Amino acid sequence: MTDRRGLSSLRGRLTIVYLILITTATAALGLQVYRWTAADFISERRIRLLTEARITADAVSPEQDEAVGRILEGFARRFGGRILFIDRAEGVRADSLQFSSPEVSLVNAQMDLDEIRSALGGDAQASVYQLSSGEYVVYAAAPVVRAGEIRGAVLISSSLASVIDTLSLLVRRLVLTGSGIVIVFLAVTWFIALRLTSPLEDLTRAARRLGSGDLDSRVQVRSRDEVGDLAQTFNRMADQVQEHDLAQRQFISDASHELRSPVSSALLLVDAIDAQVKGPQRLLGRLREQLERMGRLVNQLLELARLAEWEAAAQEDGEPEYADVSHVVNRVYRRMEPVAESEKVQMRRDITGNPVATGEEENLERIVQNLVENAIKYTPSGGTVKISAGHDSKGQIVLRIADDGVGISSDALPHIFDRFYRADPSRSREQGGFGLGLAIVRRRVEAMGGNVEVDSKPDQGTCFTIKLRSLSHP
Repeated sequence: MTDRRGLSSLRGRLTIVYLILITTATAALGLQVYRWTAADFISERRIRLLTEARITADAVSPEQDEAVGRILEGFARRFGGRILFIDRAEGVRADSLQFSSPEVSLVNAQMDLDEIRSALGGDAQASVYQLSSGEYVVYAAAPVVRAGEIRGAVLISSSLASVIDTLSLLVRRLVLTGSGIVIVFLAVTWFIALRLTSPLEDLTRAARRLGSGDLDSRVQVRSRDEVGDLAQTFNRMADQVQEHDLAQRQFISDASHELRSPVSSALLLVDAIDAQVKGPQRLLGRLREQLERMGRLVNQLLELARLAEWEAAAQEDGEPEYADVSHVVNRVYRRMEPVAESEKVQMRRDITGNPVATGEEENLERIVQNLVENAIKYTPSGGTVKISAGHDSKGQIVLRIADDGVGISSDALPHIFDRFYRADPSRSREQGGFGLGLAIVRRRVEAMGGNVEVDSKPDQGTCFTIKLRSLSHP
């Protein structure tokens, strides 16, 4: 059985849970890797800029102010950043751009940065800033010392655009790698869920077969874990159910055989007494009726007991069987027409085409015989019983036995195929019914691969509809 429930199945729920866990773990790991890498890159850039600031500060320390600008320009080209020389009053005295781009030069401008104040105090410092344009930069400042005295500070600024680009590339690679990991783990998770749930699905299918009457249904024990224990428990339960069913059928069969013998003997004795005694004819007649009624019950019980064996034998027999519906209907019609006439019930038949069903013809004849007997029994004088057969639009054979008799109440309809159920117990006892006939009919119809339905309303009649596989449309 394929899994039609999709994500609502146990396998689907396991996959979703594992997918959420794997995705969360992968995302968290990727985020942490990104943070570590970004911190390392920025730390490396700060350390490098501090080193460059110290190198530049040492280079400009012995020089006069007019030469500092050229030195800063050279170091700026070398390090790839902008360099300023700030005096102790935090004023810019030289700019690496003052000769190449004088229009943007900051010479004589005042600078108010913590890094500059720290450098003027003797400590080199570097920090990351975000400009109003959104760009991230690193400022590094180092003191310029001459003859043991702090003369000023060198400030280097460098953009983090290359670092941001590198981190963006890292993010894309992390996303691709994480997606690949999630897909691989999803496939592995689905495989594991399949391995875990397949035994449960086998167990479900076996339970359904067992519930539908296949008492030979068992599951294969594939493991020694809890699922394997469950499979073994199910098999033991199925063995017990099968043993109980066999014992029940054997009891019914034995009881039927045991009852049949005294009933037959009693009937023979009644016949002998009836032939010799002229007196209590009415009592003998009632005794005969009860014995005959008991005999019918015994026969129906015996038929139920043998029905399962017949079904099993029919499944094992590989030879195809077919039933000529026309012949069956005609035979039952001729047999029951005198009975209908004695009850003043009219019988009609209507056969379209030449319907031939798969299954045993004798079995179909018993089905039709039982339903026609019931129809005549519950149809009052002047009523009609009709047998019709033909094909429907799907190629199935449709066989109907309809009457315009007393009908069946809506409360009783769902139970009429149950064993020993009688819609009207008082009427059934008077007419010899035990609530087994329709149960036998349904078992026989299902054994032919068909189904039987009933449509009835009180005082408006009853119609039994049997649908069977056609030999020409299997």
